[in-house]
Amino acid sequence: MTWSAEQQRLSEEAATWHLRLQAEDCSAAERDAFNAWCAQDPRHLAEYQAIETLWGLAGHLPPTPAQFRPRLRRRRLLRLSCALATCCGLWLAGWYGGLLPSSVRYYGATAGMQQISLPDGSQVSLNTHTSLFYGDFIDRRDLYLPAGQAFFEVHHDRFHPFTVKTRQGEIRVTGTRFDVWNTGNDLIVTVAEGRVRVTPEGRTQVVELTAGMQARYLAGHGPEIRHTDVQALLAWRQGQLVLDGQSLGEVLPLIGRYLERDVRVADAQAAAMRPGGIYSVAALEKLLYQLPKILPVEVTTQQDGSVLVASRYKAL
Repeated sequence: MTWSAEQQRLSEEAATWHLRLQAEDCSAAERDAFNAWCAQDPRHLAEYQAIETLWGLAGHLPPTPAQFRPRLRRRRLLRLSCALATCCGLWLAGWYGGLLPSSVRYYGATAGMQQISLPDGSQVSLNTHTSLFYGDFIDRRDLYLPAGQAFFEVHHDRFHPFTVKTRQGEIRVTGTRFDVWNTGNDLIVTVAEGRVRVTPEGRTQVVELTAGMQARYLAGHGPEIRHTDVQALLAWRQGQLVLDGQSLGEVLPLIGRYLERDVRVADAQAAAMRPGGIYSVAALEKLLYQLPKILPVEVTTQQDGSVLVASRYKAL
């Protein structure tokens, strides 16, 4: 459960390619460069497809016209004009049919929390290293959260549902306050006010949450539903990390996200330990290396820069 600037860079590159490939002046060389980018890493194509799927563009946009020569004959100009008119008509049909957004916006927080206002009047707090895409459709408001954490204060509009989509599933509301933490593998949804519906990817089961409830979808496992201390979980908005009953297995990924490093437990004994206290997110590096003073653990930095926390107790 780690998040780094690498995932944000990947999302931004995929979004840039998506916009570029829809441009009329996209050249064959650029398309070759896009294919090479996809071949570099399987995650590249997966990220591109996730963004494409979000906006419902697959199969609905016409092919991008090939780059044309400077001198065009009148007949060819006429054909291109007709093609452009057809494209505009298809776009309008797609927008009115709810297939295409009228606009797409990108928001990102690379260092520290960022407060943003969406075009619909909703307010969003982005935690560090979080990316968010917003699409304004005629009949709904769709957002894509590739990874990171965001707190949403949704402007009520029952005619335009507000949906946050991730690889693991989607959260749908009309007006409420809730938190989404997408680690890239796991999904945690916490409701502060109102009601939300969570639909896991690839499943038909819909979970409905009300204020004070949390749904945790850990990789390879079903949902864990529980009541939780919402104020403590939202302390990150005030620059604090409140530890009150969470295990090291839950806490270390949080610390790793702020430190931009992989911080993990080495064994089940360490993962089950439960530190406590209220800490400033600006002092988490100090907290990490002081863990041996408050818990029976050893903290070591690996050659790749990652940090391993292991129990001093030996398994029998």
